[in-house]
Amino acid sequence: MEVIVAQEAGFCFGVKRALRLVEKALKEYGEAFSIGPLIHNQRVINDLKEKGLKVLDSVSEVVKGPVIIRSHGITKGAFEELEKKGIKIIDGTCPNVKKVQKLAQSLSRKGFFVVLIGERDHAEVKGILSYTEGNAIVVDSFQGIPEGFPQSKIAVLVQTTQEPERVKEILGFLFERSKEMKVYNTLCEAAQRRQKEALELAKKVDLMFVIGGKESANTRRMVEVCKRVQARTYHIEGPEEIRPELLKMIKKVGLTGGASTPPHLIKEVYERLTAL
Repeated sequence: MEVIVAQEAGFCFGVKRALRLVEKALKEYGEAFSIGPLIHNQRVINDLKEKGLKVLDSVSEVVKGPVIIRSHGITKGAFEELEKKGIKIIDGTCPNVKKVQKLAQSLSRKGFFVVLIGERDHAEVKGILSYTEGNAIVVDSFQGIPEGFPQSKIAVLVQTTQEPERVKEILGFLFERSKEMKVYNTLCEAAQRRQKEALELAKKVDLMFVIGGKESANTRRMVEVCKRVQARTYHIEGPEEIRPELLKMIKKVGLTGGASTPPHLIKEVYERLTAL
């Protein structure tokens, strides 16, 4: 059995940056805090907790710093509350996400109706939405666009890890109903490269494994992409989830990982597959 590992697998730039910041803070202060998980991979978070990172549910729990802002960012209100407390803040927000936050605020202040394409309950989306000042909605499909939608002065932003085909579908629906619309391509280029490579790999193999936290949006997108061409696509968090019976009559296996999946975990899955 041949195991093919995607080149664009493992930590992305934003995740690497956030992890560097937290490692530096832990060395300097001995402990650090984050509002919500720093990244969407529980195994990595557990390792950081052992080193001194404490994950809090809300800003109200913060009594001292430093506080590391997670890679997905936090809401504008939460950030301002931390500043009022005089807590030391280390901003680990991915620069790509920061860019969308600023765009949301700027466009909203100019009177645009902001349409954010993404997952309503995702931390990144909640953070971006909090920077809008006025009318804004979050949609994850064209069915989510309400009746009485404005026809002019619309600005469209996109959650950085969304899948391009879904975005195109929603944009097509909006275009038919709008007379004036600005569209900003805020998709992460690295995420798009990963999705494209995963798709091409899925076409060549008999079975596909996508490694990453179940709560990871970018990992879920990659699973969706792969399933379009390879029905036997499995979303796993670690090597222990690979059952030998899955590999019967399999000649080629594809392997990739989400942006918050550590390289050592991809290696462990590879070794498990080759051993079986």
